[in-house]
Amino acid sequence: MIEVGGMLPPETRAQPGAESGVSLRGLRGPQVLVAVHSPHCDGCRNYLRKLTANAMPITEWSGRIVVVLPGDVAVTPPAVVVADEWGEVYAVMHGAPDHVLPSAAEIGECVRFVAIQCPECEGPEGPWRTVR
Repeated sequence: MIEVGGMLPPETRAQPGAESGVSLRGLRGPQVLVAVHSPHCDGCRNYLRKLTANAMPITEWSGRIVVVLPGDVAVTPPAVVVADEWGEVYAVMHGAPDHVLPSAAEIGECVRFVAIQCPECEGPEGPWRTVR
């Protein structure tokens, strides 16, 4: 199961409308995985439409939106997962069955936090880390 502080699997996933798959690790910048019920779920499709139409808070920090289907990653849909470019998970936000998920602005705040972390200087920060 994907959880905060864990790693995304080192795999590539096909994306709707893309010629090649997207790696779940090794992207440039933070990534936002949106776990959907299926490509045919109206609630998931509506959420993705709203999210991509208002994606500026995510993309201005080099965030990328990656759609994942059941079985692609160990998270129960609908859900949003925010990870850094190396695949370390910073947030897992589960939605209600009626597709109530965070807005692009809320996800953008998490993406901004991930984007400004400097592992060489400070090490990743977050509620799962303790610096003494």
